[in-house]
Amino acid sequence: MLIDWFTVFAQILNFLILVGLLKRFLYGPIIRAMDEREARIAARQEEARLHIEAAERETRLYREKTRELEASRLEMMETARQEADARRRELLSRVREEVLNRRAAWFEALQQEKAAFLHDLRLHAGAKFLQISRQALGELAGAELERRILHVFLERFREMADTAGPDFPASLARSGSRVAVTSSFEIPEDLRSLIEDTFRSRIATECSFHYETSPDLLCGIELKTDGVRVAWSLQDYLGELEKELNLEFIKRPVFASMGEVEGTAVEDA
Repeated sequence: MLIDWFTVFAQILNFLILVGLLKRFLYGPIIRAMDEREARIAARQEEARLHIEAAERETRLYREKTRELEASRLEMMETARQEADARRRELLSRVREEVLNRRAAWFEALQQEKAAFLHDLRLHAGAKFLQISRQALGELAGAELERRILHVFLERFREMADTAGPDFPASLARSGSRVAVTSSFEIPEDLRSLIEDTFRSRIATECSFHYETSPDLLCGIELKTDGVRVAWSLQDYLGELEKELNLEFIKRPVFASMGEVEGTAVEDA
């Protein structure tokens, strides 16, 4: 069997031409299309990767900002709570101070009212006692009440001068001093002479006397010189009456409650 080499070479040539044509017009475009597709896929994958990384960064930033906002919210809440507590303490302090001031003012007004009442009561009681004493002593002793008061005062003054020692005259008066004699009644001339003689004989021979009246002594007499005072009046006896009245005041509900008010404090809410 003979081989037709011309046909063989022609087929080989045709095959090579076919391969060349396929490579140029079929395989090349396909490969390029595949390469381009792979490149687009790689680009899209890279873009997707970049988007994922950006999303992850945004997520981290969001979480960090969320934590910062939460911490800031907690800090603001704590600051607001502290400010509210400070404001509350300030308001409570102001309320407590106002309550204490009002309580002190009420107590002071009550004390003034009590003192005024006791003063008026003492004056009225002294006047009434003076009236009763005048009548009683006038009937029993047959002497005026003022003279009797003066004699009692002078008796006590002599006793003090005789028993107090040598320092008493020196502390009471110096030579040339001015002696103020205050009484609740007008002292007649004969009794003034008796006072001056008694003083000069026991205290100081050279001194001047000044007389004046004051109803505040409540039926009494006062001798004062250089800041030293010797007195006798119904105030000494009315002092005991005032103590008793004070005790009675304390027993009254309004005065007894004052101790509870003083112990009261504004409690923190």
